[in-house]
Amino acid sequence: MKKHLLLLIVLPLFSLLGQAQCFNIETILVHACAPSPTPPAVSNEGFNEMVRFKIGPTALNTSNLTVSWPNNPWQGLVQNSTTASKVATLNAGIIAAGSCGQLIEPISGVLPANARVILVTSYNFDVTSNSFNSLNETYYIIFQDNPSTTTGHFVNYNPISGVRTLSVNFIGSCSQSVSYNRSLLIDNSAVTGIVGDYKGASVSFAPNGVATYINNGCTAPVSPFTVNAGANPNVVCPGDVVTLNGSAQGYVSTLWSSTLGGSFTSATSFSSTYTVPTSATSGPFTIKLTATNTCGGTISADIPITISSVNTPTFTQVNPISSGGTLSALPTTSNNGIQGTWSPALNNTSTTTYTFTPNAGQCATTQTMTITVNPVSTCPGTPWSSTIGYLAPTPATNLSGDQFIDTTNGYLFVPPSLATVGYYWTNFKYNGSNMCVPDHFSFEVRLKTSATTGIPSYDTIINVHGSNGDNWATLMGEAAGQSYTAIGVNGTTVLADDPSLVFPSLNNWTVIKMEYVNHQIKYYLDNNLFFTGNYTGDICNLNGFDISFKGSGYVDYVKINDATGTPIYSEEFTNCNNLSVFPNVCNPPITVATSVIAPNCTNGTLQLFATPSVASSNLSYLWTGPNGFSSNSQNPVILIPTTAHIGSYTCQILVNACTPISSSSVQINASDIPSQITPTFNPISAICSGDTATLLPSQSTNGIAGTWSPTFNNNQTTEYTFTPNSGQCATSQTLTVVVNQTITPQFDPVSSICSGSSIAPLPTTSLNGILGSWQPALNNTQTTTYQFTPNSGQCILPQSLTVIVLPLASIPTFDGLGPYCIGQAIPDLPTTSNNGISGTWSPAISNQITTTYTFTPNNTCSVSTQLPLTINPLPTATFSLDQTTACKNGTSPILTFTGAGGTAPYTFTYTFDGGPFQTVTTSNSSNTASVSVPTNTNGSFDYNLFNVQSGNNPACSQPILSTTTVTIFPLPAAVITTNTEEVCQNDTTNSIVFMANRGIPPYTFSYTANGVSQTVSSLAGQNSVSVSVPTNVSGTQTYVLTGVSSSTSPVCSQTQSSTTTITIEPLPTATIAINTS
Repeated sequence: MKKHLLLLIVLPLFSLLGQAQCFNIETILVHACAPSPTPPAVSNEGFNEMVRFKIGPTALNTSNLTVSWPNNPWQGLVQNSTTASKVATLNAGIIAAGSCGQLIEPISGVLPANARVILVTSYNFDVTSNSFNSLNETYYIIFQDNPSTTTGHFVNYNPISGVRTLSVNFIGSCSQSVSYNRSLLIDNSAVTGIVGDYKGASVSFAPNGVATYINNGCTAPVSPFTVNAGANPNVVCPGDVVTLNGSAQGYVSTLWSSTLGGSFTSATSFSSTYTVPTSATSGPFTIKLTATNTCGGTISADIPITISSVNTPTFTQVNPISSGGTLSALPTTSNNGIQGTWSPALNNTSTTTYTFTPNAGQCATTQTMTITVNPVSTCPGTPWSSTIGYLAPTPATNLSGDQFIDTTNGYLFVPPSLATVGYYWTNFKYNGSNMCVPDHFSFEVRLKTSATTGIPSYDTIINVHGSNGDNWATLMGEAAGQSYTAIGVNGTTVLADDPSLVFPSLNNWTVIKMEYVNHQIKYYLDNNLFFTGNYTGDICNLNGFDISFKGSGYVDYVKINDATGTPIYSEEFTNCNNLSVFPNVCNPPITVATSVIAPNCTNGTLQLFATPSVASSNLSYLWTGPNGFSSNSQNPVILIPTTAHIGSYTCQILVNACTPISSSSVQINASDIPSQITPTFNPISAICSGDTATLLPSQSTNGIAGTWSPTFNNNQTTEYTFTPNSGQCATSQTLTVVVNQTITPQFDPVSSICSGSSIAPLPTTSLNGILGSWQPALNNTQTTTYQFTPNSGQCILPQSLTVIVLPLASIPTFDGLGPYCIGQAIPDLPTTSNNGISGTWSPAISNQITTTYTFTPNNTCSVSTQLPLTINPLPTATFSLDQTTACKNGTSPILTFTGAGGTAPYTFTYTFDGGPFQTVTTSNSSNTASVSVPTNTNGSFDYNLFNVQSGNNPACSQPILSTTTVTIFPLPAAVITTNTEEVCQNDTTNSIVFMANRGIPPYTFSYTANGVSQTVSSLAGQNSVSVSVPTNVSGTQTYVLTGVSSSTSPVCSQTQSSTTTITIEPLPTATIAINTS
């Protein structure tokens, strides 16, 4: 049961850039639901946010899509096996939920015209957190390539006002920006019950810039399918009327129903009322609002309600009053706490029955109370008489007697009789009509015998007359100790119809009572039980009683009580001998017997019977029973008895509408209630408006035959009532047939094509969301009308669409052009073909890339043709030396030219040291050519590459400005010198000096010393080096310089020929001799 809170806010922060209908942003799911994060400090909301937008009349491609989020950078889109798996899971959930929509990923990034698209902020989104189950259309779904950004891309609710903007851009087509204010986001507390629960907070945008702040809970931004039965009272009473106000989204029909039966004023309207059956018993039941969507799927929302038990108000009975007496206001709260009002107004002049009506909402029944108003006595005459009789002489003689009432002392006095022969007694008798008494009653009298002097006291006899004659039975007692012996008629203890008590003298006031209960008579003397005996006869239609004194006596009062001791007749002998009649007294004495005849399934009724003991047209009846049952019929009928009718029923009998004089009860048991069969029927599937439906079955699945009403209506959802034929003990039943209104699919017309042109597949989803298929197969050679057949389960009318195919004209012909080089001027393509067909070319001419151009004839159905135009690329070139230095007259460096980007042979144009232009060309199969660098002259020389030309047709060339330098080192030269050519033996001052130039020191000198080859090198940075001449031996030392090399790279050397000779003069010697001779 979801409740949707809507708040419409017009924001001036909405902008459309570019083409206004390129696409429209429709909804942002700002505060997405997400799984519980792990760890708790991390939120995954950034994976689950969504944006819904609708493509305009022209298809767009996702490759051009960029998004500027309020938070986080745009990371591009991704479509892979992960996204495919998640889309499949979502589609399975949609089908399982009874919806018929689907999600698809775009093919080659194409978002078709008029498509609805949902952009999810990450392919790592959770498929269960935000439901797509209500989807009834085809939506495209795309995913941001976001593997790890979990923070939100939007800004959730904050009470401080702040505007956030989302911008979506299809590069080269259009863009759109929408803004919302975070402080206006609404929560979902009406559904979750949690204040501040903003999960599901969303913003919808209309094309005119009106923002609607909504919260549909944890759902994706698709059209929701929800139903809400509204709030209602939890407790009701039978007969109450419940006001219903439901709501739904994404539905095509709704229907109210109840598990209890009952009736709705309009079962298919959100606003309706439901009447609780008056026969409903206490307990729970459910009112259900069911919504059906275009796919035939249904969802329901329940209202659980409890029926309270019905209470019967109880009151203390108000005692009778005399006419004109005071009547206190009746209590407005019953003894058991039920409040209400009484009607009619109080009346203290006549007996009136008042009705108590409980206030609403208490589940209580009405109650009645009758207040008896007795008329004021006017001394109705002399209902008492007395006679004097004697036994002897015989025959017995009755003399007239007198009745005296001592009003001062309040008793009746029977005077003594005349003293004549024999025994005399005085009889006191009530001369009224027959009295009504219940079958259980007691007779009570307080009396004493007279102690008048000279008048003997004799036995006192009390006799009650019945309708069965004067067959007396007498209880005799002895004088001493008043021990009594029962003497029955015919020697038995069974009392006859007129029981009598015979007592000895009662000189003191004594209360004597006879009690008749359950065919047993008991006698009490001053409340002391002294006799018990069975009585097999009936005591009915009492017409009087005698109190006979054999002498004289006093009577204080006479009462007839019911079995509980409550007087139903009393004579107090006051005033003018008035008769005080109590509420239960009425003449004649009539009793009533009650019975019940249980129903059968022929007529399905239960009947109560009241049988009076005396038939009279003056009799009336008052039946009462459970749950407020009341009837004034003698034999009331309960038409459809249920378990609610189980209980005790009491009938009170009245004479001339007098106060009830007799009552009897009868019990209705569960066994008296026939088992009611509830007809069952298979539900009838929803039909489409105007369809021919299967007739409602005249027999239920459990065999109950009957009829339906009202007449079947195939244009409107209707609740039908099944009434069983009589005699089946079956209840009525209802069945609702849902009639869905038909919808016509809407499609954009397809433009005419030329024979052979491709026809885009006809859309399988109409503009208004109807799914279906087309027949026959597409034919691009002949005009064809295609029939759209909606998928089953939809109340959709068939639709057709005609695609016109126009015949083809001639094929335009053109002379070929090109090829051309990049950047080369290309003449305009001819707008008239060789065979005279005019038209236009596309795309625009480009001299940068090989392109196939399409010629579209102005005549629609002339066949277009294509013209390829080759643009050869410009060649490029590089050149390089295998060595950048060489020695004069040494090995020549090789300069290699390399071409690319074209076709061999390549021709390279270059100069050497500022000289004239020179060219070198590769072979047909090679892209390189080489030249040798001359070394005959030393110095540094520049090679400049100026141009390269490929061997394409046409030949394409491109200037190349590149320079490389080669250095030719000069050959070194050297001399050998000495400081003197003659030295004395052992002279240490003489040396040979090697000196070089035209090179880079250090130098290495090669020489021979006296024919032995040797080398010597100068120090770094020095051009010369000295070698000492050995002088230890006299003679000639010859040094020949044979070569010199410098420290260049490569090393440059040159042969030398220079000789120096040094003479080592021997030292002179001398001798000294002594000539001894």
